Amino acid sequence: MTPTQALGESIVTEYVEIGQERIDSFADVTEDRQWIHTDVARAEMESPFKDTVAHGFLVLALLPRLLSRHLDDGASRFRVNYGFNRVRFLSPVRRRSKVRACARVLNCTPIRNGVERIWEVVLECEKAKIPACVAEWIVRYYY
Repeated sequence: MTPTQALGESIVTEYVEIGQERIDSFADVTEDRQWIHTDVARAEMESPFKDTVAHGFLVLALLPRLLSRHLDDGASRFRVNYGFNRVRFLSPVRRRSKVRACARVLNCTPIRNGVERIWEVVLECEKAKIPACVAEWIVRYYY
């Protein structure tokens, strides 16, 4: 395990902007085109957020983008997203917001030909008091 992956040690990533193009592309892929995500004019008028918001699953799907270089332990042949113990979406991510991940290894368990790490991840929205998302992400490393 690299020093940045020491049990309990925190990692903070760079910010990534969530623009309308990214939201629309995600809506196309998932076929979730609810107006609160895709209709800027209507969202500005009718949404309690006064803007479009990113899909919760879009925010979650950014984890590999944000954490990929931190997940590499330098020794494994490959790693696999094994799933989540829990995921909570705590606050909306408005269009043009910037998000980053704060993560730490909660647990490390040997498995056949590898190790399973449980990452506690908090997705923060720049200038927001409440995280956008919190999750326990399970990643398996094979050697």
